[in-house]
Amino acid sequence: MSRILSRLCQISVLAAMLLGAQAAHSEVNCDEHERYAPKGKLVELQNRQFLLCDNYDRRFRGSEGIDFLRFPFDSSHVREVLQQFDQLTFLWGELRVKDRDFSFPSTRSFITLDTLSGSISFSGSEYDIFTNGALSEEGMSNLQAGKFSSDLLVYKPDSTRKLPRHFLYCSGDLKGSPREEYGCFLHVDFDQDNDLIAYTRFFWIPSLSPGPPFDFDNLHILVEALMQLFENAEVP
Repeated sequence: MSRILSRLCQISVLAAMLLGAQAAHSEVNCDEHERYAPKGKLVELQNRQFLLCDNYDRRFRGSEGIDFLRFPFDSSHVREVLQQFDQLTFLWGELRVKDRDFSFPSTRSFITLDTLSGSISFSGSEYDIFTNGALSEEGMSNLQAGKFSSDLLVYKPDSTRKLPRHFLYCSGDLKGSPREEYGCFLHVDFDQDNDLIAYTRFFWIPSLSPGPPFDFDNLHILVEALMQLFENAEVP
């Protein structure tokens, strides 16, 4: 009987903690169309608690554990973050359980991109550029003009602007005028232990995209907004 009472007490304490966590985040109101409106649902990812408004999570195959959380561009979480960053008009993100290397060249991540071919600066942040082998004279000219061909841009921690570790995998024109199309994947070290990676993709095609292209001198703002998206949802 004492074991049963002890177990019931543990369950009661856990329930109280979860209710308290939801109450602490009660200012985050889900949209009516979202599954867990109005106050959200707690889920766990790598021993962290997150309050979701919809079922934006994926389970490990054959397990109850969660592989990643996703907030699409039309979610209430994204809307809240965009209100804080008026330089951005679009955002979505995933928080992934992944062993990702942020030091390059790497034996685990993008291993074919092993040649340091130059550097580029965006608003006080310096990035090393890694390519698949040595570039031709034309390739180096394109690189210096900010035109990439499936290359890595790796943030240098000694940059003037201090940001969490991150890198981009990009193709296309990031700095030209008039701008041509581009596409990038952004990976950010969310917890400094290579377990949780904040991730997003963004692109621009002149004939299809309704708004202006992204100003890469606001790249630091995109990094901050992506981190803020999941920090807002996390329950301390």
